[in-house]
Amino acid sequence: MSSPAAKKMLLQKIDEYDECAAKLELLEKQYHEKDKLCAVQEEKLVSSTKFDLLYSSCLTLGAAIVGLAPNIGGNAIIKFIILGLGVLLLVIAVYSKLKKSC
Repeated sequence: MSSPAAKKMLLQKIDEYDECAAKLELLEKQYHEKDKLCAVQEEKLVSSTKFDLLYSSCLTLGAAIVGLAPNIGGNAIIKFIILGLGVLLLVIAVYSKLKKSC
C-alpha cells in the first residue's frame, strides 16, 4: 500500500464509488417520486371506476323503472310513486355526472 500507484488506484476507485452512489441516490429519489405519482393515479382510477359504476347503475335502473311503471298493475298512486322513483334515479345520475365534470 505504500506504492503511489496503488494509492492513486484506490483514490480513483473511491471517486468512482462516490459518483455511482450519487447517481444511485438520485435514481432512488426519482423512483420514490414516480411511485407516489403512480399510487395517486391508481387511486384516482379506482375512484373514477366506482363513480362510473354507480352512474351507470342509477341510469339503467332509473330508465328500467320509468319504462316498467306504466305496465305495473295496481293502484294509480303506486304507479306514480314508482315512476317518480325512476325519474329521481335518472335525475340523480345526470346531476352527479354533471357535478363530476365541473
